[in-house]
Amino acid sequence: MKSSGKEKDSGKLNVPPRSYGKRRTRYGLLASWYGDERAQVEIAAHTAQPEAIGKLIDTVLLEPESRNKSSAVAALKSKWSSIVGAFAAFTVPKQLRDGVLTIEVRHSALIVELSPSKDIFLKSINKVSGEICRDIIFTVGSGR
Repeated sequence: MKSSGKEKDSGKLNVPPRSYGKRRTRYGLLASWYGDERAQVEIAAHTAQPEAIGKLIDTVLLEPESRNKSSAVAALKSKWSSIVGAFAAFTVPKQLRDGVLTIEVRHSALIVELSPSKDIFLKSINKVSGEICRDIIFTVGSGR
């Protein structure tokens, strides 16, 4: 049986209908640059993934020690643009655990660009937050 072009496109993208237009445009651009297979990988990499219920419960039922850490991350988020400057548009502090701050970036290429500047980030963060951070880990995410 012959299928229409629209069915073929929706099979490639596998995205919800409400975001189909925006993703289709991005997919078309990525497919023209990288090809269909790589475009699908890139679209999937930048699509929000479901989170485990255990992670949600841990977040809601924080222990007092963890509350202080999450408030430190919240304080960093509120001052983030003054700490990292122009990089605030592409990065976001996500988690502080055992003195290690996880910073989420929008694209893996930013990890390569920002890694040599870890010391500068650490000095700026500790200057504002009072020496709570001893190391930084960059991870790929939405950056929001």
